[in-house]
Amino acid sequence: MLSSVRITLRKIACLSGLLLFCGLLLQGQDFSNKGKEFWLGYGNHQEMYNTNRQGMTVYITSDVNTSATVSIAGINFNSTVQVTAFQITAVDIPNSAILNSEGKSNLGIHVTAEKPVVVYAHIFYASVSGATLCLPVATLGREYYSVNFTQLAQPGVSATSYSYFFVTATEDNTSVEITPAASTQMGRPAGVPFTTVLNKGEVYQVLAATDLTGSVIKSVNTGAGCKRIAVFCGSGRLGIGCGNSNAAVTSSDNLFQQMYPLSTWGRKYITTP
Repeated sequence: MLSSVRITLRKIACLSGLLLFCGLLLQGQDFSNKGKEFWLGYGNHQEMYNTNRQGMTVYITSDVNTSATVSIAGINFNSTVQVTAFQITAVDIPNSAILNSEGKSNLGIHVTAEKPVVVYAHIFYASVSGATLCLPVATLGREYYSVNFTQLAQPGVSATSYSYFFVTATEDNTSVEITPAASTQMGRPAGVPFTTVLNKGEVYQVLAATDLTGSVIKSVNTGAGCKRIAVFCGSGRLGIGCGNSNAAVTSSDNLFQQMYPLSTWGRKYITTP
């Protein structure tokens, strides 16, 4: 059964080595998961509506010694850390950075480093846990599709569990066209595009009580060219493969995943169990 990532400290260490290895392999190609600048956000989690008990940690690793800074302009958060080669450096993100409502906020999480690093992020509460690899700005694109799942969670948590996606701007005056695949929490109808303008570090989140898979998020040209954007999607909490109704779901997790831009899609893939 598919589920979101459940990470222990030992697994984090293994994952760090794997992600760093992937970055080294990709270094000579057109794009890589190693970089000096990243934009992400504190994705939705069902526990943020229940006395704000969830947490988020950003993990940074590299094959060289360097320094990195994690900042969030909207809450005046700034943390500079030293990254030791082949070790993990963890930065805890304040709960005041959570994306718990639909609409625009100035809560983009900015990660910069003096030398290339690999970044991934983990949102959790107890065993309700999800993580994602983060993509550097150089690999970002201008058009994305949201990939979610049937929005089902067990009784008691389903009322505050949402399908979501959010977009973060990497430059000022970024015009973003969003076409949600389902009616949103704010009442935006399915299939009807709308446009929002974001400045650097601003985030626009969409929430829905049903599956948002197939929603289109793209940067559009308003005279200054299309600008790179970062897109994440997932669910505040859901059970995959546990039944066809909320009552049938007995276990659930949050989902949190950065999307790859349409420009990176291909025609041949290899999968592993």
